[in-house]
Amino acid sequence: MESIEQLYERAAEAHEDGRLGKAIGYIKRALALDTSNPLTWQLLANYQFESGAYEASINSYATVLRLDGTASQAYSGMGRAYFELQRLEDAEAAFRRGIRLEPNAPENHIQLGVVLSSLHRNDEAIESYRRALRQRSMVPEYPFEDAYFNLGIEYKLKENLELASRMFEKALELDREFAEAWRELGWIRFAKKDVEEARTYLDRALKLEPEDFWAHLYRAILSWSRFEEANAEASYIRACDLAPHDPLPYYCLGEFYMETDRYDLAEARFLEAVAIDDKDPDATFYYGEFLVETDRADEARSWLEKTLALEPRHVEARELIERIASDGATPSGDESDDDA
Repeated sequence: MESIEQLYERAAEAHEDGRLGKAIGYIKRALALDTSNPLTWQLLANYQFESGAYEASINSYATVLRLDGTASQAYSGMGRAYFELQRLEDAEAAFRRGIRLEPNAPENHIQLGVVLSSLHRNDEAIESYRRALRQRSMVPEYPFEDAYFNLGIEYKLKENLELASRMFEKALELDREFAEAWRELGWIRFAKKDVEEARTYLDRALKLEPEDFWAHLYRAILSWSRFEEANAEASYIRACDLAPHDPLPYYCLGEFYMETDRYDLAEARFLEAVAIDDKDPDATFYYGEFLVETDRADEARSWLEKTLALEPRHVEARELIERIASDGATPSGDESDDDA
């Protein structure tokens, strides 16, 4: 009979070969020999998480914690699983428990920051990333580029492009192959009208990561700003191919086709966007705007009203509805002429 240690080794080999099902099987055999070992449950939870069995991994991490209440890594794993399931409040609670047990672990602070950002609590996210970075002197071997990158994204959302740029540059000092940092730095250069440097950075990002959806989308916008129509169209189409479940590249491509007077193609892309997600207020708005511009006011009104139902503070949708109402009103002077 194989020992628990031998089963661990066989599971590790299977995991290294990408055979997660086999790895899980070996760990379950180890559990059959001893169900009270928290390490075995932690390994099972980790493999379950990697295989996408998030609910099962949460149950296994919970077993780890019943056996060893000080296992901070179990809280970290549980938080990641909750995040994948978009149970954000549960994820936050798990990461905070992990931090209470191990306050100097940068990973938990970074992961908590990601959750807080997803909850639109951006100032708290910034503080969480800063707390992670305060651990640099204590754990210099840890890869802190993600903390700098995520901090840069938060500053970008706040439109503080100077600080955002500095954070992306810090990330690149630690990892020159960090494609997403090159991409975001390229976007900032574009925002500052340094088009050629932006192009260089975006091209470098795409060389490092050819399937980066955002880099293709940024490249499309840059190309169209220079009236490079063919390049822009190719990049928009590639972005759509890479993000088939996201309406954003589809309505961006629709806008591009509108601007190039290809209305049939534009409408097809707007319809694809709302088919992907008719609860996205931007997707419904851009289709409504297209219908206004093509003199289909009644159809437009319903999509714009839907936009306001989804996002009551959508100023542009409200303005277009008012414009439709104004254009459709019969002037009082005309009425009096008819009476006469």
